[in-house]
Amino acid sequence: MIYVCVPVHNEAPTVGLVLWKVRQVFTAFPREYQLLVCDDGSTDGTAQLLASYAKVLPMSVVTHRERRGYARSLEELLRLAGQRTDRPRRDCAIVLHADFSHSPDVMPEMVRLLESGADVVVAELLEARRGAGGGERTAARPGRCAGRAAGHLGCCGCRGCVTPCRGSSRSG
Repeated sequence: MIYVCVPVHNEAPTVGLVLWKVRQVFTAFPREYQLLVCDDGSTDGTAQLLASYAKVLPMSVVTHRERRGYARSLEELLRLAGQRTDRPRRDCAIVLHADFSHSPDVMPEMVRLLESGADVVVAELLEARRGAGGGERTAARPGRCAGRAAGHLGCCGCRGCVTPCRGSSRSG
């Protein structure tokens, strides 16, 4: 299972497009996925928009009545993914911004890198040279476990797992 974690705050103009693009990506790149979205106290109609998308997409919405901030929202989403997984060494979480900071189109490359053994994959925005076509693109970069930054769904023996493997006595 791929958990796509999307923290949002007042993203009504873009969040629907992002969610629909995720659906398109996973239609073309068939993998089992679940959208986990945290509405962090939005006041612009984001909640209503998310409710309508939750009816047609494999999506769960966590709602904060008051703003708690990006870090708390993200932590809550990653913990939720960790609680839901029944295959912590195989499943993964992808964090996606709701404002198109990173394109959902890079997710297949990220998943391929994870499936080939990377512990962490970071997408970064690359600005193309002005004269060579211009524009920006997103690229994925693999890495090895980086402690707490890794955000594994299960325990691989590192100290940075969000949740320990089932049956493990070690706490994250």
